[in-house]
Amino acid sequence: MTAVRSSAADDIVITNGSQSGLSLALLTVCQAGDIVAVESPAYYGTMQLLRGLGIKVIEIPTDPDTGISIEALELALDQWPIKGVILVPNCN
Repeated sequence: MTAVRSSAADDIVITNGSQSGLSLALLTVCQAGDIVAVESPAYYGTMQLLRGLGIKVIEIPTDPDTGISIEALELALDQWPIKGVILVPNCN
């Protein structure tokens, strides 16, 4: 049985857009100099945001059919202190 958690008003953050939301999320878990893994290729705006925040990036290869390389992500997680992973679904 899965517990259902209701959301309180304090649990909701409204932003001006996805970049603003991503920026707030990154600032919550990362500091300048931390490392974040991203899909490669990645959205250029995301790369600019990470650079602006002083966050280092490790690019993880992706395949158009199968998505991110889980093996490459596991290897990166084993080798570096990655604070976050940014993934963008392509099934909109």
